[in-house]
Amino acid sequence: GPGLPTRRPDRRGPTRPVGPRAHFAKTVIDLGELQQGVKPTIRFTFKNVGGGPLHVRRLQGTCGCTDPRAEPRVVAPDKEGAIVTSLDTRGLAGRIDKFITVELDDPEKPRRFLRILATIRRPPTARLQLHPEELDLGFVSAVEAPLTLTIHNSGARRLSVLPFRPGGNLRWLTPQPWSLAPGGRMILRARLRLDAITGSFNTALTLQTNDPTQRLRLVNIR
Repeated sequence: GPGLPTRRPDRRGPTRPVGPRAHFAKTVIDLGELQQGVKPTIRFTFKNVGGGPLHVRRLQGTCGCTDPRAEPRVVAPDKEGAIVTSLDTRGLAGRIDKFITVELDDPEKPRRFLRILATIRRPPTARLQLHPEELDLGFVSAVEAPLTLTIHNSGARRLSVLPFRPGGNLRWLTPQPWSLAPGGRMILRARLRLDAITGSFNTALTLQTNDPTQRLRLVNIR
């Protein structure tokens, strides 16, 4: 009515928190598919939307494949910072899910969890398969016993095989080096001297390969 004061709208907006307050743009980053062995850098950016300096007190990764650091460790009001880490994919494979724990002096949420997702693809490699996996000579009356071993490359890269520490009682008949394309097979022939052996025995031959899962492959002989 007449004479009453008119109320003006409040245009001050939301009140700024008195203390520090962290606002992260993202807390989950999915890197998609990565080749095993790469080391990408990941940045989780955040802003201090509070009224006091924001301190990053502690960072902890779930494994040694991350090395998180704060840039910077103290963020002034209205300024941005980042949690930066690399991801070492050596030794990782398949779908991975890694976390970084961030401890702040934000009184509302002093602990945040940052998540890194990725699918790690192994590079193509050579794969050694043997048949038989061990050699049983049975009863032998001769001075030398023949050995026959089939090697197969079931991988996607060329396979290289060499006898490890050749010599002694074992004499290889198949010319070296032994190299197989993917899908290839080769029969290895050797002779084992038995003139110094009596009764039952157990020995072994060792093959050196570029198969990353079995750099040295032991074949038992009995």
